[in-house]
Amino acid sequence: MKTFYAILFSIGVTSVVSSIFGCAGYLYGIGFWVPFLVVTGLQLVIGALWNTYIENKLAAKMQIERESFEAAKKLADSIQNVDLACAYCAARNTIQLNMAEENSFKCINCNNANKVQVQFSTIRTTEPVVRDDLLSKIFKLQTEEEKEEKEKVKK
Repeated sequence: MKTFYAILFSIGVTSVVSSIFGCAGYLYGIGFWVPFLVVTGLQLVIGALWNTYIENKLAAKMQIERESFEAAKKLADSIQNVDLACAYCAARNTIQLNMAEENSFKCINCNNANKVQVQFSTIRTTEPVVRDDLLSKIFKLQTEEEKEEKEKVKK
């Protein structure tokens, strides 16, 4: 309902401003309708331009807020809970490790300050050597050994 009243108010202001210019035109001998229609058209064009400017400004602001929200979400996702041993007393401490900044913590046991060093390394990926036929041979050997042990126990 607010929108309806806002539209009525806008039409009323536009009509009053256009009527004032129409009356001024009538007093100067130009006539009422020419200044009235020109000023009404100018108000509509200026209003449309202004609304476009405001919409673009709001869209840019929303884009900035969306990007900052996504950045904050990525930062929150980069925080991990890690169980680490104290460098002084070896007590286990659960800390929040943030990959975006330097990390340190105070030990809950000895109250000494610890700094966290994060290190990454790579390893080779390997394929298992074991195949089905090799597995079956190993299984046969194990079962044969078990049978021999049982026979020894019986004797």
